[in-house]
Amino acid sequence: MNFRPWIYARVTTHPGLIAFHGGRVFSSRGLHTTPQRPFLTIDFSTSTDLLKDVAYRQIFRIWVHDDPGNFDGIDQALEDLKDALVTGESDADVLNCSFSEDSEDLYDPGHNTVKRFGRYLIIKTREEV
Repeated sequence: MNFRPWIYARVTTHPGLIAFHGGRVFSSRGLHTTPQRPFLTIDFSTSTDLLKDVAYRQIFRIWVHDDPGNFDGIDQALEDLKDALVTGESDADVLNCSFSEDSEDLYDPGHNTVKRFGRYLIIKTREEV
């Protein structure tokens, strides 16, 4: 049940996102220092079986961080994330990825950044054993 390669591939190859984050995309649980801004972090919620042994779903958020003072770059990055991730048809073993919501404007005192997140739901076929 590994969604990460599919998500990271889309987030790190989209031209608008590359221009924004410059390759700075991290797992939110593995980030112990503040990278150069702007950057993205990805965190995953629990996964759920949809059809036993056939498909499952995963909810995840992508946080967009930037220097305090302006959310324009963050807002554009959130639009680019939707473009990169939301699918209307199957793509390899990913059946669908849909957008759920964007967050309000937030401040992260730990990283001294302004930030917002986009929440997504991905449905993937269960890999053969």
